[in-house]
Amino acid sequence: MPTTRAGTYQVRFDGRGTNLHAVWDSGLIRSWPGGLDALRGAVAAGATRGTDASTPAQWAQESCRIVAAPGFYPSNHVLDDAYAERMDPVLVERLAAAARRLAAVLNAALGTG
Repeated sequence: MPTTRAGTYQVRFDGRGTNLHAVWDSGLIRSWPGGLDALRGAVAAGATRGTDASTPAQWAQESCRIVAAPGFYPSNHVLDDAYAERMDPVLVERLAAAARRLAAVLNAALGTG
């Protein structure tokens, strides 16, 4: 699998070369169908579901399971619309979980909630 000197997985996304880390950090978010308002709505709906009685180590393990799943690293290094559509639920779930977890950490630190 081609990597840069920093060890990141190189891909083509949205017509340009980039790395998979950047795609997940911002590319999938910027290209969300319907724009940021639509993504915000999907995440808000997911943020009210689920519980997070887990530890940061377990959160990291969740991410490890995601990147180990078949198809996460496309063999042809091209992230097309089908890849984005397949990963849409994962993106929403990860953002929603992050929102719930951040709220819980802030509430605990501030003694609220």
